[in-house]
Amino acid sequence: SPFVFDSLSSVGAQPWGCVLSPNGRYLYVGNGINGSLEIVDITVPSSPSAYVVSFGLITNYLILHPDGRYLYALGSSTAGICTFDLSDQAHTSLLSQFSLSNLNNFICHPTGSCLYATNGVANVVRIFSLTDPKNPSLLSFTVPTGTNPNTLLISPTQQYLYVANTDSNTLSIFSLEDPLAPTLQNTFASASLLSPGFLITHPTMLYLYVANGVVASIALFDISSEASPV
Repeated sequence: SPFVFDSLSSVGAQPWGCVLSPNGRYLYVGNGINGSLEIVDITVPSSPSAYVVSFGLITNYLILHPDGRYLYALGSSTAGICTFDLSDQAHTSLLSQFSLSNLNNFICHPTGSCLYATNGVANVVRIFSLTDPKNPSLLSFTVPTGTNPNTLLISPTQQYLYVANTDSNTLSIFSLEDPLAPTLQNTFASASLLSPGFLITHPTMLYLYVANGVVASIALFDISSEASPV
């Protein structure tokens, strides 16, 4: 039968983002209200158990560093980006915190060289160097986007960064020839983009799916030419 998280007495408030541990034995859940990170043991998938580690910091979206040693959490304007140690995947500790307001979403470059985070008020992508993955460092370089940028996605070949601009109904497409200095290649507009939110690619790497928030629809685009969807 389905497992319902709120049946656990230890569950945090407003669970938001989640990600699996590198070994597949734990599920990390960011609790968006009470400032905690929930660790769910799914070693026995039919009988999970959970406990909450409280940091006093709102944790929403979660992503892993490619080497699996670090967990990054994007939170409120006061939490910013937090880095957690996963050397022991069953437990975690807060390593660092970088406070930066108005961040909507974020993603890690597959090489682990940097983080990209959208700022929905300034309408830019901010870049954090991960030269020291324990302590992300904000670069002064900013990348202008459309209005209210939200979700980010790196193309299947890792050559481009897609950014969904929710209020301008466009996708900003950046070249990642230099991952630390993306350059705009295309501002893609389509009648099928209506408050675009989440982005995902098909396993064949030829198609991009875009979730539209206004009309509750999914738009499909051919990205066989990654910088020029059709």
